[in-house]
Amino acid sequence: MTIDQYIEEQCQQMNSTDLRVLGSFTDRLLDKLKETNADEYPGLSEAVHLIVRVLDSQAAQQAKDPLPTWLAEAGFAAGYLLKRYDLIPDHLPEIGLADDALILQRVIVRNQSELYRGSAEETDLTAGDSWQKDWPAVLTPPD
Repeated sequence: MTIDQYIEEQCQQMNSTDLRVLGSFTDRLLDKLKETNADEYPGLSEAVHLIVRVLDSQAAQQAKDPLPTWLAEAGFAAGYLLKRYDLIPDHLPEIGLADDALILQRVIVRNQSELYRGSAEETDLTAGDSWQKDWPAVLTPPD
């Protein structure tokens, strides 16, 4: 099974209620990010901040079933990051978040224009938000 097949299979279970619930856990996503060594996972910080923006967006909060693919995949990625025991358990030093980072980055690459548009709707794009200047780092595959 490829990473894309895994994402496609798993996001089919995501619905609008799940997405709204995940929106209430954005603080936990950011807390998990604070617990990591950003140098070990290039682009993870930008990816998490983008997913948080999407979850906080009006599009996510007002979504109806069936979800558009980009919202379902963003929700799946957020839920996956919140799991402590996934394909590679998060507590394993140096590799615990490698699968999480890969899934987040792959979801972003697969849905780049929709995620950007969805998170930008409520963001003043002239404000110079740091995630914009770091956007290419999110799209760079991990080494």
